[in-house]
Amino acid sequence: MSSDDSSSSGIHVKRMSDQRADDASNWEHSISQLKDQKQLVQRPNLQDPGYIRQKANNKLWVRERLIALLDQNSFAEVGSVTGKPVYDEETGTLRSFIPANSVTGFGRINGRRVFVTADDFSVRGGHADGGIQMKAPYGELLARKSRVPLIRLLDGSSGGGSVATYLTMGATYIPGMAGLGRSMDTMAVVPVASALLGPVVGLAAAKAVLSHFSVMVKGLSQLFAAGPPVVKQATFEDLSKEALGGWEIHAQNGTVDNVADSEQDAFDQIAAFLSYLPSSIFALPPVVQSSDPSTRREEELISIIPRRRARPYDVRRLIRLVVDKNGSVDDPDSSTFFEMGQTWGRSIVTGFARLAGRPVGVLTSDCLVNGG
Repeated sequence: MSSDDSSSSGIHVKRMSDQRADDASNWEHSISQLKDQKQLVQRPNLQDPGYIRQKANNKLWVRERLIALLDQNSFAEVGSVTGKPVYDEETGTLRSFIPANSVTGFGRINGRRVFVTADDFSVRGGHADGGIQMKAPYGELLARKSRVPLIRLLDGSSGGGSVATYLTMGATYIPGMAGLGRSMDTMAVVPVASALLGPVVGLAAAKAVLSHFSVMVKGLSQLFAAGPPVVKQATFEDLSKEALGGWEIHAQNGTVDNVADSEQDAFDQIAAFLSYLPSSIFALPPVVQSSDPSTRREEELISIIPRRRARPYDVRRLIRLVVDKNGSVDDPDSSTFFEMGQTWGRSIVTGFARLAGRPVGVLTSDCLVNGG
């Protein structure tokens, strides 16, 4: 631990130890406790095993992900003090605070308002016993009512059932749908995008496919209904997470749309996806000022499609010649074309692009794959 980290931890301890007794004359004591709880959740506990495990796996902490995804200082958290406070039994002062394993709130991407639900895998692996019931589903309801895009950052079971919950309740139970009905209602009103940023299992796997766009990270994320220990118990197969549900599997079977090289790449893809869409069904898609003149003519278009039908051609090259360029008109690789599903159903090419600044959908055959 660095000296800076040590001093920041000391500030938290000192502030909590300096709390004055509650004389019930005003709300100062209660507000002070809320402020302490907010400060505790804003910074990671560097001694927490969950946080240490998160970093050991080369994964961003949940609030680092929000910083990487959203415009600077645009995040307005909803439910910042949901969690479980731990008080000193003798003095009644706040000793520590275990936040809910879901961080939710409004933010902006390229100036446009969005709502984010982000799983915190460092708290009980995202399971229900580390969360506050219905927090994430309520966030999806807020996105729908506010008519803004919903972004899910999935890591763990995203509030799904766990054995620890059985132990707490003293009985078994069958987990409910956990707001999946609301998820489907939300998809009917606003764009929904999901980033898979770790082992996405159970309820989180259902959320991943209940999206208009989903992206997983190479070597970092996996998706399955149940993990390797459960599979081994049921089928006696000893599989790794990657073999059970890694990106090489789901990138080819259509469970997810795209694959990213890093977490930041996944966030950039979500931002690109949303840039072509309206915030809700009650709005029009955003039109941007294009630096590519509508009078541009590409001489290559006269010859790119061979007259002999048996000869193939590069349809992606054709698309890039037709749609707006993104940046320099002289750059041959510059294009507004954003492809989705490139690794599965490869005989079809789909995506978004712009013409004269207006968003358009692209759907065509690729004659290089099975003749299209």
